[in-house]
This record gives sequence, C-alpha cells and structure tokens, in this order.
Amino acid sequence: MTFEAWKENSLVGLVAIYFNENADHSAYITNVSVLKSFMGSGIASELLGQCIGYAVSENFMEIKLEVNKESSHAINLYRKYDFVVDSVNGGFVK
Repeated sequence: MTFEAWKENSLVGLVAIYFNENADHSAYITNVSVLKSFMGSGIASELLGQCIGYAVSENFMEIKLEVNKESSHAINLYRKYDFVVDSVNGGFVK
C-alpha cells in the first residue's frame, strides 16, 4: 500500500508499506521518500501519520522498518512517532 502526496500532477512524497495478514499483525515500511525541493515541509510526517492511522484502524500491532544509521532526519522523524530501535545491523537501524 502507498500513501502519497501530490502537487498538481507530480508525486512529491510517498510512504510504501506492506500490511501482511499474519498472526502478529505487523506491517513493514519499505520506503519513505520526499522530493528534495519539498523536504522540510512536513510531507513525510503527514504521510507517516496517515500510515500509522491506517495501521491502527486495521488492528495492526506493530510497524517495522529499517533505516541507514546515518540518516538522522529519518531517524528523528521515526522517533517523533515513538518508533524504537530493536537492533543495529551493520549500517542499519531496525
């Protein structure tokens, strides 16, 4: 599933996530992207909020993701939504 932000006819932001129907009702974010010219405008935060809202409405208990440990902007965004570090594997935080 994707949550998208559009400006006129251009896709400017996207959150892509798998909502797997498995026993633990966990979801996995595969991509959070915003065009460089739109960074800092709150698009990623809005889309992530929509994604979390959908997960809650569908009774998913957990959302997982993996991010480069050098991506401080992304890590700060996830912290804003109370994501916690489960593990660090090489250059990635899970």
